[in-house]
Amino acid sequence: MKVVLAGLAPRDEVAFGIFLGRSLKTWSWEHATVVRGTALPEADVAVLDLAAAGLARATDQAQAELSRLLSRMPAVLLVPAHDLSWSAAQQAGADNQCPRVWLSKPYGTEDMRLALEKAMTPLPHGGNETVPQERRVTPVAAPAAPPAVAAAADLMMGLSTAEFESALADLPLTRRHLFLHKLLQQLALERPFEMRFTVQNSIIVHPADGWIASNTPMLVVKQVCQSDGLASVVTMREIDPIQAEERAHLLGMVLRELDLFLGELLDATQPQHQRRRISDRPH
Repeated sequence: MKVVLAGLAPRDEVAFGIFLGRSLKTWSWEHATVVRGTALPEADVAVLDLAAAGLARATDQAQAELSRLLSRMPAVLLVPAHDLSWSAAQQAGADNQCPRVWLSKPYGTEDMRLALEKAMTPLPHGGNETVPQERRVTPVAAPAAPPAVAAAADLMMGLSTAEFESALADLPLTRRHLFLHKLLQQLALERPFEMRFTVQNSIIVHPADGWIASNTPMLVVKQVCQSDGLASVVTMREIDPIQAEERAHLLGMVLRELDLFLGELLDATQPQHQRRRISDRPH
């Protein structure tokens, strides 16, 4: 499935990309600019922030503009918190042949997942559905995993920056672990930065928001972790937060959580059977 995002801030687009990578792995997305009087690019479903598109309230003019933007495309429409005008318009039957789901802000990842699924489900009588204002993500205890699965998950646990620093201090002193130390120094600054491995390959890290974006094979990164010679040619530079998000999107980078990335780097440096659980470390 392909999603077109319109009216979302760059940070929200990055978060959406991470969400798709975790929850809807076969889906993809693209950015679109809202241009009055023209339709959004065709996709399986649109996610449109009504306020950002200048359609915060459901006036007759706004409803007509929304119809032009979406044409007949299914959509998840983000509405301002406590706004009832679009809900009233929907109940009045305004353009009720288009499959639309109304999602109030703020919302969680589970709200978005349910909204996307509803938007892609044909309605029995062609009407629209509303995601209730009161719906919020409620943590649900996961079923116990088989021992082998649980053990594998434990080996791939994520690390916070502080835990990564502590684990790095525990590594044998027989090697300098140059790349990991350079990475830790940049993380401590808590500002976005780019690690460039080759002219084409790099990794963008956003410590404050907890994500990385990469077009570099993880095998290459692990080799750099294990070789101070290779690590010496990796350059690191700070970049503006907006530039970080835009560059990650422009290069089509794969996004993932920073803590899992740090855990994988440590696993690449220290044999799995030698790595201690975070909970076993002295506090």
